[in-house]
Amino acid sequence: MPGADHGVAATRARRRARAAACAAAAALVLAAPGAAGAATGPPLLFLGNRNIPPVVFVEDGAAAGVAVDLVRALAPHLSRPLEIRAMDWSAAQVLVRRGEADALVQINPTDERRRLYDFSEPLLETRFSIFVRRDSIAVPGAAGLRGLSVGVEAGGLPEQVLSRDPAVRLERIPDFFTGFGLLAAYDLDAVVVDGRVGSYVLATHGIRNITVTSPSRPRGRPSP
Repeated sequence: MPGADHGVAATRARRRARAAACAAAAALVLAAPGAAGAATGPPLLFLGNRNIPPVVFVEDGAAAGVAVDLVRALAPHLSRPLEIRAMDWSAAQVLVRRGEADALVQINPTDERRRLYDFSEPLLETRFSIFVRRDSIAVPGAAGLRGLSVGVEAGGLPEQVLSRDPAVRLERIPDFFTGFGLLAAYDLDAVVVDGRVGSYVLATHGIRNITVTSPSRPRGRPSP
């Protein structure tokens, strides 16, 4: 399953304001760390996918994770306050498209998404992987998913890519812990998720009868 780099994306309708904010932040970070004054005005609202620990998740009611920490590192260098929320991924994308939020954290670029959003430089690389039960046959890449019941997250890149093949039976899962439970119970044949996220969920919950069957490869870098 191909992967890609994740960055921050904002709608083209808000491009100028967002580009100015990002450019100002980059200049401050590179030229004069800590030189920014007190942030004023309405906060910039960044939204992340709550279902991809350890990259983005909710902890004690607040957004947390590696990508969240990277974005928060910009906060002292911005002229406006920064707010980051972790929430349902499909809903987050709708809010940004409506102009009710400013940017998405950790989103894979595609041709379709580039028509909607402007992408920053990548934050973290994503490598999507196919997870199966240990007692099942190996799946040699996305083509091997034809005829199988495959768990994917609504609004994610795997759903977008795999939905092009009607022979792949996609099943939306609310989160990857639930998806792996369905896989272990033989209600799904595979789950497709970022390998880092899937491995973290399996280790955190002590799930031992599921493994990665297909290595994935990066698919390129986003344009700013």
